[in-house]
Amino acid sequence: MEDTGSPTTVIEKVIQSETGKYLSRFLLDRLERIAGSVNKDIQIRDSLEKLKISNPEKEVILSRIHDKYLKTRTISNSSQNVDIQDIYHPLTVESDSNLFKRITIDDSNTLPRNKITCLIGKAGQGKTTLLRKLYLNDIIIGDHFPIMIFLRNLDFSEPFDVPEIIAEELKKIGLDIPRDDWSFIIQSGKVNIYWDGFDEIPTKWRAKAVAFIESTWQRFNCPCVVTTRPETEITRYGGSVTNVLLSDLETRDVISIIKKTVHDDPEYVGILTKAVETNHDLSSCLISPIIVDIFIYTYRSLKSDPTSISDFYSELFMCLARQHDKLKLYTREVQSSLTAHQLEQAFKCASFKLVASKSTTFTEKKISDVFSDCCERLNLNNHNNYSHIDIINITNLITPDGYGTYSFIHKSIMEYYSAQFILDLPDEAQKKFFSKFVNRPDESFLNVLYFIKEIDEERFNTLFLSSFLDKLSTIKEMPTLALIEMLIGFHTVNISGDDISDVGWIGVTEGQDPVLFEAANPGFIHDLFYIFTEISSLYSDYSGDSFELLKDGISFYCVEELSTDDKVSILSLRAEDFLIFIKKKLNYDFEIEINKLLDQLFNNILNKVKSSVRLREQRIDLADF
Repeated sequence: MEDTGSPTTVIEKVIQSETGKYLSRFLLDRLERIAGSVNKDIQIRDSLEKLKISNPEKEVILSRIHDKYLKTRTISNSSQNVDIQDIYHPLTVESDSNLFKRITIDDSNTLPRNKITCLIGKAGQGKTTLLRKLYLNDIIIGDHFPIMIFLRNLDFSEPFDVPEIIAEELKKIGLDIPRDDWSFIIQSGKVNIYWDGFDEIPTKWRAKAVAFIESTWQRFNCPCVVTTRPETEITRYGGSVTNVLLSDLETRDVISIIKKTVHDDPEYVGILTKAVETNHDLSSCLISPIIVDIFIYTYRSLKSDPTSISDFYSELFMCLARQHDKLKLYTREVQSSLTAHQLEQAFKCASFKLVASKSTTFTEKKISDVFSDCCERLNLNNHNNYSHIDIINITNLITPDGYGTYSFIHKSIMEYYSAQFILDLPDEAQKKFFSKFVNRPDESFLNVLYFIKEIDEERFNTLFLSSFLDKLSTIKEMPTLALIEMLIGFHTVNISGDDISDVGWIGVTEGQDPVLFEAANPGFIHDLFYIFTEISSLYSDYSGDSFELLKDGISFYCVEELSTDDKVSILSLRAEDFLIFIKKKLNYDFEIEINKLLDQLFNNILNKVKSSVRLREQRIDLADF
């Protein structure tokens, strides 16, 4: 391993970097000024004294900030962290709000400050990268003190509030300021909070997480930005939340990223650029930074140009393994005695099991146990309990984060190889998985399902959609009122309830406390709402709008019918009353529209299944011949 020198030398290198210079010049001094202004009204002198630290201590803190918030790892730089400023390409966001319609975030600007900005992006679209850039721009061109929190690291089963989380987070990097002082500082109007990864919070805690994030503005008057994948609970919250969408990359963006990433190999730049400019099927897939990064790394090894997003992921593991073989004289040898192909098998199985664990960060023991179990199940008996070590060293697709935990270099990689594992299973095992998903959907596997559809749509249609069709047939036979009762899924509404871990949805209007819906059967409501909104978006022109309106209508109904003066109110919600209300207030005949949607969805899926079954039978006939 390369000698990086003493800790003091490393810190000096960080501070002397471009980003380090900005950190040194602005960040802690700015916090001291903010705290000083707050101290005029509130006594926080102890915290002010703690901010007057010596230069050596200050440099240690700045180095930790730089490493944790302003560095990242990419496929092209998988063996080491790189400065966000060195790899960032300006990303564009769009909004329907009055604040802006379209902004490209570069070195000279940032997002307009708003109550709660929900930054929405698909897998690999650059949400966390953009959040790091916004954090950096706050330091360089803003006058606010930025704070970044990774939501996946919070234990939502424990009680806490925003100042407590901030105090704990910054204590880890050396800023030991009490929770009560942070409570005043974040209300100063000079702090921006960046919450990363709402979609990585376990589903059962998301209602609590929404209320927690919402309190950033409602309770502490502090603007914040939160990243998430599409269609999570925070995106449907309304009220103080403004949704902002990350745009797909355009061809000029792709070429710019190529030139920035492969700056030392003009010949390869020319090869990649030509492929992008002359192959429309290829360029149409290059819509996100992660795909472009994989494309740059794997293109030399591909036998043909990719025509789908899954094509990029398919060669990634073996490309990294082959690259290791070329460099093996300079790197550690394998410790498990497994071949690259066997390691890939173990990686697929482990990806599946880790997706099922509903987490994105794992202890070393968890990683070790999962890989060892997978090797035993796959009869890879010569793994010596080191398969995970080999995969970490050879591919860097799983990396340590410096806090005793590990994570995939990108969540979508775990999801893709989980999909591959499912498709490698025997037909009966696949049917069992799909049937289980239909009857008890698990949001952790949603993107896995999309990958399965893209990798093998025929199998997706014949195995998954046929199971979904059985469920849909049962639902179609239900009386409309009974269906609505089940979709509503609850009979009481609790305002300002304490225990919200099993809440179905949250609805709110500006200036009122959140209305918390306690689900009588949260599993069933989640099953139906989840399946209809996601699957109907693939196979119906209605795209789940009727179900979105159902949820919104419930929110409107409860907020209007309940007295906000009451600390706690209970309301029985009857389907008949709801239908009258939604028709009167929203001018929408839900009873008619729900049946239209079900009929259209059923027929579209039935045709898909029939077509795929016919194709499969034709291939079987040819094989028999």
